[in-house]
Amino acid sequence: MRSRWRVRLAWATFAMALGAAAVPAFAAADSASTVQEAPNQKAKKEIGNYRLQVDRQTKAFYLTEDAAEAAGLVIKKGHPVVQVSIYNSAEGVNKIIELPK
Repeated sequence: MRSRWRVRLAWATFAMALGAAAVPAFAAADSASTVQEAPNQKAKKEIGNYRLQVDRQTKAFYLTEDAAEAAGLVIKKGHPVVQVSIYNSAEGVNKIIELPK
């Protein structure tokens, strides 16, 4: 318990030497009544109904299915092991991209 307070005291003195902008969130919470929250990750802009997904993770949004399919085919040719799909958010349908034979 004592070492925790020593760390906070060390941060507070270090922050005072650098200026008020360098105060970490836990030190500011102890000294002030308002708590500073960590900034959230910026949300990706969802432009287009077609989502290009690689191994079920959305990588990009496209306005047309043809553009999404072309980008997916490039990824599939470079990495044939991964699952590449296009999700149509308007219809709720997944289309798996496969290499042409």
